Amino acid sequence: RQYLPLTDAITIGELVREIRQLNGIRDSLIHPRQPLLIPLSQSTPVKATTVPKQPDFEARGIYINRFSMACQKMTRLLDRLIVSGGNTVILDGKDMSGRLSYPSRVALANEIGADASPVINDPAKLFHYLHQKGLHVSVRLVLFYDPLLAAKKPEVALQAIGTENQQTEIGKLEWVDPHQEVVQEYNLDIAKELAEMGVDEIQFDYIRFPTEKIFQNANCSLDEQGIPRYEIIADFLARARKALAPYKVLLSVDVFGIVAWGRLEDIR
Repeated sequence: RQYLPLTDAITIGELVREIRQLNGIRDSLIHPRQPLLIPLSQSTPVKATTVPKQPDFEARGIYINRFSMACQKMTRLLDRLIVSGGNTVILDGKDMSGRLSYPSRVALANEIGADASPVINDPAKLFHYLHQKGLHVSVRLVLFYDPLLAAKKPEVALQAIGTENQQTEIGKLEWVDPHQEVVQEYNLDIAKELAEMGVDEIQFDYIRFPTEKIFQNANCSLDEQGIPRYEIIADFLARARKALAPYKVLLSVDVFGIVAWGRLEDIR
């Protein structure tokens, strides 16, 4: 399940089958002093390389969530995708729980435990495996909806007007303030880390302010300076584009449809 380094096997189950076949093992026993050959194909871990695409690249693909990335189901889905003419797979880097799918070197991720339960121990090998199948690799990052960061760092959570605590309509810490430097740096550090691992595209999701009625006039750090909300989102995108430019990855965003009839300040 962990995309093992130094071997062509993707899952532990595949490696076990290869060891059995290579050593002629018919049962589950390994006897004392029995020589055991391990099928290693690399002396160093696999390192994926970004495959640059033009901005008008026509993506045809599927989204695979964090829980399906490390199981045989993904292999079956990819086979069907390729047969159907698909060329792109979108994977979770950070999902709506605020959890990362892989072990991170980002200090804040380690501090709040965002990478405490990775489903992929060797993401670079996964990206390399997908590239070998001819697939464009896009990684989704949920940005400003981050219950984990909001709970661990309540000082960066959005606070609704008229409430004593930062909360949503269901009373949980969920949204963080997009104007906070800590929030922006955290997400940019994760994006750059994934770009270094060889992904082809970074896809930002929840790159907006919340739409719940209780948050329509939420206290944000930017409000004290009179900065429009749309401006801070646009500035963050410009900052992200500049930060990711050296990696030659595409940058895309998911736009929430409700902005079409939401507050004018957010639509602009």
